[in-house]
Amino acid sequence: MGFMGRCKPDTPDNGQEPPEPCETAAMTDKIEAATTAMQEAKAAYQAKRESGEQEATSAAIAYLKTKEAVSDINTDGSAIFFTWASSIRCGIYTAPMSSFVGSYAPQPPPPAPSPINAPVGSGKAAVYSTLPPEEGSQNTHQEIRRLLTNAGFDVAPAFEGPAVTLEAIRRISKLDVVYIRVDGATDDEVFAFLTGQSPTGDLCPMAGEFSSRAIGLGTTVDDDGTYFTIYPNFFKGFEFKDDSLLYFSASDGLRNDSLASVMHEKGLGVFIGWNNSISTGTEDERTNVTLFERLLQGASLGAAMTELKQEDESFGQCSIVIDDEEVLAELDYYPKLEGASIRIVTGCDEDSECLQEPDEQVCHSHQCTKKSCVLECQQQGCGVSSQCPELSCGTCADNTICDSNLKCMPKEVNDCVGGWCYIPAGSFKMGTFGSGVNADEQPKHSVTITRAFYIQETELTQGQWKLLNDTNPSHFNTCGDDCPVEMVNWFDAANYANQLSENEGFQKCYQFSNCGTPLGTNQDCVVTFAGLDCRGYRLPTEAEWEYAARAGTTSYYYGDLDEIAWYYSTSHNRTERVGQKTPNAWGLYDVSGNVCEWVNDFYSATYYEDHCKSGCKDPLGPSNGWQRVHRGGGFDFDPDEVRSASRDKRAPNSGFMALGFRLVRTVTEPEFPPL
Repeated sequence: MGFMGRCKPDTPDNGQEPPEPCETAAMTDKIEAATTAMQEAKAAYQAKRESGEQEATSAAIAYLKTKEAVSDINTDGSAIFFTWASSIRCGIYTAPMSSFVGSYAPQPPPPAPSPINAPVGSGKAAVYSTLPPEEGSQNTHQEIRRLLTNAGFDVAPAFEGPAVTLEAIRRISKLDVVYIRVDGATDDEVFAFLTGQSPTGDLCPMAGEFSSRAIGLGTTVDDDGTYFTIYPNFFKGFEFKDDSLLYFSASDGLRNDSLASVMHEKGLGVFIGWNNSISTGTEDERTNVTLFERLLQGASLGAAMTELKQEDESFGQCSIVIDDEEVLAELDYYPKLEGASIRIVTGCDEDSECLQEPDEQVCHSHQCTKKSCVLECQQQGCGVSSQCPELSCGTCADNTICDSNLKCMPKEVNDCVGGWCYIPAGSFKMGTFGSGVNADEQPKHSVTITRAFYIQETELTQGQWKLLNDTNPSHFNTCGDDCPVEMVNWFDAANYANQLSENEGFQKCYQFSNCGTPLGTNQDCVVTFAGLDCRGYRLPTEAEWEYAARAGTTSYYYGDLDEIAWYYSTSHNRTERVGQKTPNAWGLYDVSGNVCEWVNDFYSATYYEDHCKSGCKDPLGPSNGWQRVHRGGGFDFDPDEVRSASRDKRAPNSGFMALGFRLVRTVTEPEFPPL
């Protein structure tokens, strides 16, 4: 700031008189006297603390009023401020010391691998925080440091412990990106926060800062130390790097734009801050990290703020209660026009910013990318693009995994995501026995499913069918897009599985030969199934269907029939919207009732007796036949016909108004352990 060699600074802009010409001894004496006053006032506060906050504050203020050198006493409820000898501003903070110096800048965790297609930063950055890590909350400064490091920034060395020097804070003005997260109190409508260093040594070079309300002295009611207090004016003396970004996540960090305006005039590209008091956790988890993630994708600040607000209307807002009144803080930036275009890495906001030669490019996740690669990613969903290895197609949420087919899919049993449920490998008792049950359900036998699979949460709906087909075959076609598709034969269901596989870039599981048009009209039709290791969509085997429908139960139904099923006693003699009844333990709806569901197997009344009496693994049913199996029963069926073990069959080229299907897809990689 240039105070070396001259002790008398210019007249400050807050109306205070400049100090006397500086002598180290005199300056030290003033600091010692101010420190004594702070500590004695604090002792008065502590003596009355058990009587309540108001009584303790009044006791400290009463003591200060006895001192002739004290003036300008005020409090905001979180600190008691006063001026000593017209030059040293002092603050007794009623918050515990851990709120200010519990963890300035702990060492970052080992950087994760840089995301593919992430823009590479080439600048320098710094992260500074006075907030201690809190159990159960996000350590924002650590996460932001990791993000910056992964993006290629040279992140300034972390401050060591609580001994943060004023000179160290001053150096941050020479960096490209700075994130400062501080807690503090409000003094005369400007925030103040503590550093962790007591003022010692030659203090004359800092005389100007003391006199211009840039720095002062502070202490907290639970700590004996004396520390520097930083005020906004401290930052006014910096010369900032052109187009740099300062994110000041602090109470009243941008109450008005006077400080931001001065900093902008001295080179700062944009100042981001809060316009009112904020809490210590909510904005960290919901706003600070989220904004940095978007900026490091390559978004300009204006585009990032706009997009995040559209995605979550609460973004950039924090509501807290102060003195029984709700206070709303909002995140904003200065200057509006130039600041909106600031980027911290190379990127784009619109397709028009991307080159069109030699290949057509579009703005994908704020990076200019070949259009063909983006189209592939839209089909793929996650992982690395096969056509464009430099492109990441996205990551999956914590409760999902990017499977071998590069789709975000659920990874745990009873965890359904995007309409798909994860079914683990395992064993169960299939079929039933006893009087009153059908012979083709016997004998009850052990079946092992060796491959985990995904199954649709509900029966396929009319809306889903229409996404891939121009017509709706359903008898109840006025029921709505959320009602199950019906009147589809087995060939229709298998062909739909192929359509969906092709649409999403997966392997087709069925090959049709000599099947005519529509499929199945030719009696010489041959359908070749690619097997359970097929990576595309398919119909479940009969064993997979019953295993998923039972979800670990051994009774006729997985729950009270009226609660779980649309059948003749509960339906209105028609199909109903899917997903209204109670699902089973693995998240599946309507496996009993509503519509019957085609499965993969040919039908044989004696298959269980002939092939699985002593148990079997992954049974596929007979190798041929003239009927295919359907399971689950429909809206007009009797209770006996919607049992988990009940079997039915039909010619594969015929359908009816209570027959639909749901699809599955084998989990091929990574493999999950059995339940």
